[in-house]
Amino acid sequence: MLQDVGTIATAVGVLLAVLSLRAARLQRRRQFETIYVQRYWTLMDGLTADALAGRRTDTVSPQDEKAALAYLRLSEDQLELRREGWISHETWEIWSAGIKAQLDRRWPFDVVWQKVAEANRDAGPDAEYQLLRKFMNDAVDPHTALPRRVRFWRAITPSP
Repeated sequence: MLQDVGTIATAVGVLLAVLSLRAARLQRRRQFETIYVQRYWTLMDGLTADALAGRRTDTVSPQDEKAALAYLRLSEDQLELRREGWISHETWEIWSAGIKAQLDRRWPFDVVWQKVAEANRDAGPDAEYQLLRKFMNDAVDPHTALPRRVRFWRAITPSP
């Protein structure tokens, strides 16, 4: 009887430890995602007033081009993190819609993206922005089919 109680107590303790570890990973992943959101807003702060207001000018200023190129790198990083299973489905839905909107419709990002995409069109597998080009061309979620145990430990819900 006492041995059964001890076994149950041990099992409950192990279960609570596992759930506690998973909760800590979830919190760490959320903090990680927050870092990328902060990077985004830092880039936006570097835009000129015209770019922030969405006022198209004849040319993209060097300051806006630098911010747009940094945004392309940020987007490529986000796609890579998603592919490796470090970004939740909920966060990815927001980020992917934002990436599409920025590069399709928002000046100066759309202009800089078209210039970069055109320059890398025939560059082959070593070209920059591989994941971003594939995402923009095919709207493919780069999320891989991670095993259930990996998703559990990373506290990521599966894509629907």
